[in-house]
Amino acid sequence: MSRNYLEAFVIALMSVAFGFFLTWPEYVALQRVETEIAEKNAEIRSRQDYYNNLKKISNELEDYQENLEKIRTAFPTGSDVPVMMSFVQAAAMQSGLIMKSIEYSGSGEGPVNTAKKAAGGKGDAGKLTLQQYTVATMLAGNYDSLKNFLAKIEHSSRLIGTDNLGITVAKEKKGADVKKSETEDKILEYSIDLFANYYQ
Repeated sequence: MSRNYLEAFVIALMSVAFGFFLTWPEYVALQRVETEIAEKNAEIRSRQDYYNNLKKISNELEDYQENLEKIRTAFPTGSDVPVMMSFVQAAAMQSGLIMKSIEYSGSGEGPVNTAKKAAGGKGDAGKLTLQQYTVATMLAGNYDSLKNFLAKIEHSSRLIGTDNLGITVAKEKKGADVKKSETEDKILEYSIDLFANYYQ
């Protein structure tokens, strides 16, 4: 009787060992697959969070689209000299000034890039750099017209700066009202250098 128990025990032990050696590789493979699935799920969640964040940023940018458009207008990509000169001429005419001359006086690097190079920095390849050009104008008219012109320049969507402003007396108006100031009684000539920046 004890021999039968011993044989049964040995057979059962061998069966367990045999089953263990057969199923262990499958168990290991299953664990590996479960680990890979968990990693893929984590990667999918990470990508989903990333895309959700991008969508959120995109929606926020749409709210600021008007402001971004103003920035693009203030600093356009590519030189807009013809547009700038046309705007200056129109602003002078609307302000009551006579445009005697207007001249495009070249372009160069903007103050940001100039300062960067002076500090030993190098421009990044493939990146936009800030460039600058100047439009020199000669205008004639009274002082109030000049103030209106400068106000139009200041409030334009294009960011325009005034570099130099020279004033000379051209001639006095005939029969001027005595209550007006001396500057309002005279036709003045103005030499104004305007500068603008753009990305290239």
